[in-house]
Amino acid sequence: MGNLIIKGKGGAGNKLIIQDQAGAAVLTTADSGATFSGGNIGTVTAGTINGGSIGSSVAMPAGRVLNISQQWLSSDTAVFGTHGTSNGQQWATFWTVSYTPTQPSVKVYAILHPWLRVWANVTTNNHINFRYTIAGSNVSDGAGTNIGQQSNGGTVDGMIWGDWGANSASYWRHSTHNMMFSLRGVTTSGGTGAITYTLDCQNPNAINGNCGWRMYGDSLKEQTSMIFMEVEY
Repeated sequence: MGNLIIKGKGGAGNKLIIQDQAGAAVLTTADSGATFSGGNIGTVTAGTINGGSIGSSVAMPAGRVLNISQQWLSSDTAVFGTHGTSNGQQWATFWTVSYTPTQPSVKVYAILHPWLRVWANVTTNNHINFRYTIAGSNVSDGAGTNIGQQSNGGTVDGMIWGDWGANSASYWRHSTHNMMFSLRGVTTSGGTGAITYTLDCQNPNAINGNCGWRMYGDSLKEQTSMIFMEVEY
């Protein structure tokens, strides 16, 4: 049995049009290809769809990952001093990093991977504190200032990175931290303005002696980094 062929009558520009009961075109052929014009195409149980693109008006399931971006700290940030001086114990920003969403209403999650080293020759237990600020013109939920630091602003109220015992003031001791942890996620609405994370550290809360820290970053993209994941909601 030969093939059954149905096509528009005549030459170029003539079409084969299949209508629904209301007289609206459902399938319209062209000189090459065809256009499906409405209704529900039904369930595709097998086969492969190649080429083309998904239009912006197509509803996609919630939770779809729209973009993943990694950024690296390009150079070291180092702070060193004695207790009670501006360099010895004050908060210092080691990175201000921004992510620009690809769509106006999304959730953005951030993971920080710091490469950090801390030095101290103090006679009391000590640690390093961490806090961060999130800001953005289109952030509808999640923005905040000094997240991780208690409201009274004391020297030991931030989130602690590492903890080690007392040292003799006559020699140095150091601690190295290479870790990954999640920062607060944010929700945006109404635009794609940049979301900016300002990341701070504070020297150990020593009552005497010297202390310092170095956040490592390099142009080879091998050290401190941030990973952003943008999700549709």
